[in-house]
Amino acid sequence: MSSVVGAAEATGTAVAADVGWQYKVSFVLLLIASLNIFVGAFNMLPLLPLDGGHVAAIVWERIRAWYARLRGRPDPGLVDMAKLLPVSFSIFAVVMIFGVALILADIVNPVNIAG
Repeated sequence: MSSVVGAAEATGTAVAADVGWQYKVSFVLLLIASLNIFVGAFNMLPLLPLDGGHVAAIVWERIRAWYARLRGRPDPGLVDMAKLLPVSFSIFAVVMIFGVALILADIVNPVNIAG
Protein backbone atom coordinates (compact mmCIF):
# COMPACT_ATOMS: atom_id res chain seq x y z
CA MET A 1 0.00 0.00 0.00
CA SER A 2 1.34 3.37 -0.96
CA SER A 3 0.19 6.95 -1.24
CA VAL A 4 0.53 9.43 -4.06
CA VAL A 5 4.03 10.20 -2.81
CA GLY A 6 5.02 6.54 -3.02
CA ALA A 7 3.51 6.19 -6.49
CA ALA A 8 5.42 9.25 -7.70
CA GLU A 9 8.64 7.90 -6.21
CA ALA A 10 8.11 4.49 -7.85
CA THR A 11 7.45 6.16 -11.18
CA GLY A 12 10.60 8.28 -10.86
CA THR A 13 12.66 5.21 -9.98
CA ALA A 14 11.28 3.24 -12.92
CA VAL A 15 11.84 6.06 -15.39
CA ALA A 16 15.39 6.69 -14.11
CA ALA A 17 16.30 2.97 -14.24
CA ASP A 18 18.68 1.71 -16.91
CA VAL A 19 16.11 -0.41 -18.77
CA GLY A 20 14.42 -0.22 -22.14
CA TRP A 21 11.77 2.34 -22.95
CA GLN A 22 9.15 -0.43 -23.31
CA TYR A 23 9.49 -1.30 -19.61
CA LYS A 24 9.25 2.35 -18.61
CA VAL A 25 6.14 2.97 -20.70
CA SER A 26 4.45 -0.23 -19.56
CA PHE A 27 5.19 0.54 -15.90
CA VAL A 28 3.80 4.07 -16.12
CA LEU A 29 0.68 2.88 -17.97
CA LEU A 30 0.14 0.10 -15.41
CA LEU A 31 0.50 2.61 -12.59
CA ILE A 32 -1.99 4.98 -14.22
CA ALA A 33 -4.45 2.12 -14.76
CA SER A 34 -4.16 0.93 -11.15
CA LEU A 35 -4.69 4.46 -9.81
CA ASN A 36 -7.73 4.81 -12.05
CA ILE A 37 -9.18 1.53 -10.75
CA PHE A 38 -8.58 2.72 -7.19
CA VAL A 39 -10.42 5.99 -7.83
CA GLY A 40 -13.35 4.05 -9.29
CA ALA A 41 -13.47 1.71 -6.29
CA PHE A 42 -13.15 4.66 -3.89
CA ASN A 43 -16.08 6.32 -5.62
CA MET A 44 -18.27 3.37 -4.62
CA LEU A 45 -17.74 3.95 -0.88
CA PRO A 46 -21.10 4.52 0.79
CA LEU A 47 -20.54 8.24 1.41
CA LEU A 48 -23.17 10.71 0.26
CA PRO A 49 -21.10 12.86 -2.06
CA LEU A 50 -19.82 9.72 -3.80
CA ASP A 51 -21.83 7.44 -6.08
CA GLY A 52 -21.79 4.64 -3.51
CA GLY A 53 -23.72 6.83 -1.09
CA HIS A 54 -26.49 7.34 -3.60
CA VAL A 55 -26.61 3.61 -4.35
CA ALA A 56 -26.76 2.81 -0.62
CA ALA A 57 -29.62 5.28 -0.10
CA ILE A 58 -31.61 3.77 -2.98
CA VAL A 59 -31.02 0.22 -1.70
CA TRP A 60 -32.16 1.29 1.78
CA GLU A 61 -35.29 2.93 0.33
CA ARG A 62 -36.16 -0.25 -1.56
CA ILE A 63 -35.60 -2.44 1.55
CA ARG A 64 -37.86 -0.16 3.62
CA ALA A 65 -40.53 -0.20 0.93
CA TRP A 66 -40.39 -4.00 0.66
CA TYR A 67 -40.64 -4.40 4.44
CA ALA A 68 -43.57 -1.97 4.61
CA ARG A 69 -45.33 -3.81 1.79
CA LEU A 70 -44.88 -7.12 3.69
CA ARG A 71 -46.52 -5.59 6.76
CA GLY A 72 -49.36 -4.02 4.74
CA ARG A 73 -48.26 -0.45 5.40
CA PRO A 74 -47.79 2.40 2.91
CA ASP A 75 -44.42 3.11 1.32
CA PRO A 76 -42.34 5.14 3.82
CA GLY A 77 -40.97 7.33 1.02
CA LEU A 78 -37.53 8.73 0.36
CA VAL A 79 -34.62 8.59 2.79
CA ASP A 80 -33.84 11.88 4.53
CA MET A 81 -30.29 12.56 3.34
CA ALA A 82 -29.77 15.23 6.01
CA LYS A 83 -29.87 12.54 8.69
CA LEU A 84 -27.08 10.63 6.94
CA LEU A 85 -24.67 13.58 6.72
CA PRO A 86 -23.09 13.19 10.20
CA VAL A 87 -22.27 9.56 9.47
CA SER A 88 -20.81 10.48 6.10
CA PHE A 89 -18.70 13.27 7.60
CA SER A 90 -17.39 10.87 10.24
CA ILE A 91 -16.42 8.24 7.68
CA PHE A 92 -14.88 10.91 5.45
CA ALA A 93 -12.83 12.22 8.39
CA VAL A 94 -11.50 8.72 9.09
CA VAL A 95 -10.59 8.22 5.42
CA MET A 96 -8.80 11.59 5.35
CA ILE A 97 -6.86 10.78 8.54
CA PHE A 98 -5.72 7.47 7.05
CA GLY A 99 -4.77 9.23 3.81
CA VAL A 100 -2.66 11.83 5.60
CA ALA A 101 -1.04 9.13 7.75
CA LEU A 102 -0.18 7.13 4.63
CA ILE A 103 1.35 10.17 2.92
CA LEU A 104 3.39 10.97 6.03
CA ALA A 105 4.54 7.35 6.25
CA ASP A 106 5.69 7.50 2.62
CA ILE A 107 7.63 10.69 3.28
CA VAL A 108 9.19 9.70 6.63
CA ASN A 109 9.76 5.96 6.14
CA PRO A 110 9.07 4.84 2.55
CA VAL A 111 8.52 1.18 1.74
CA ASN A 112 11.43 -0.34 -0.15
CA ILE A 113 10.32 -3.42 -2.09
CA ALA A 114 13.67 -4.06 -3.77
CA GLY A 115 15.67 -6.37 -1.55
